[in-house]
Amino acid sequence: MGMTGFTPRQISEALQYLYQHGDETTIIAGGTDILVRFHRRMDELKRIMNIWNLEELKEIKITDDEIEVGSLVTHTQLEKSAIILNHVPFLAEAASEVGSPQIRNRGTIGGNVANSSPAGDTIPALMVLDAKVKLISLERGERVVSINDFFLGPGRNLIKKDELIYSFIFTIPHENYRGKFLKLGLRKALSISTVNGAILVTMKDGLINECRIALGAVAPTPVRIKLTEEGLKGKKATKEIIENAVNFLSQEISPISDIRGSRQYRLDVAKELVKRELLNILL
Repeated sequence: MGMTGFTPRQISEALQYLYQHGDETTIIAGGTDILVRFHRRMDELKRIMNIWNLEELKEIKITDDEIEVGSLVTHTQLEKSAIILNHVPFLAEAASEVGSPQIRNRGTIGGNVANSSPAGDTIPALMVLDAKVKLISLERGERVVSINDFFLGPGRNLIKKDELIYSFIFTIPHENYRGKFLKLGLRKALSISTVNGAILVTMKDGLINECRIALGAVAPTPVRIKLTEEGLKGKKATKEIIENAVNFLSQEISPISDIRGSRQYRLDVAKELVKRELLNILL
């Protein structure tokens, strides 16, 4: 039997199809990951469901103190959205670093997360925002999980076979926050990250009130750097405090050696990137 394709026009149609055929269905949206992965192995795919026409999933909405980003929002939309630029510009910066303009025009934030690459550029930004992933299915309805608990390993996550990512929801950071996206690749553009990350810090009464740091491409999944975060919370920002906190970083990541860099290189780069940006943000 050859490959079967299905293009739903309504979310209800997509969920019904997954309920019936989820075990053998591959979901495609922009196609920027899946088509590369299966370029010479298309015969391995039994069913493809193309969800590109689900317009409901292409919205960025703001309600009270929360922003909701639909799973089919493209990287270009994120990069140019007034809502994102006004409230969380480092997420727009992360989106702007994904691939080429052609990739950003088709690739989606939902695909970037569902692909679950340890080097996914939008993921660390979502992690420091403590984003929630809204998943939907026909049988169980809606469930919401923290993106910080979402990833299980390279290419592995909590999505069940009959579920779709509906959206990502996060609280708008306090107005005095400082945020930054980090990335180092082998070239200035069209580069898979050697190390990437994001930082979100808030200050209160001259002290670091909240500190969130996430890194990618340094472990089997993107990770929050908890020991370094705790080493900064409640402290006055000084060069010594920042350097001492960043020293914990090597205990929390486990990079591998590959074509983009050795294990030791990634350790050194991650530490230097985080230290440099914390110094820029706080001093």
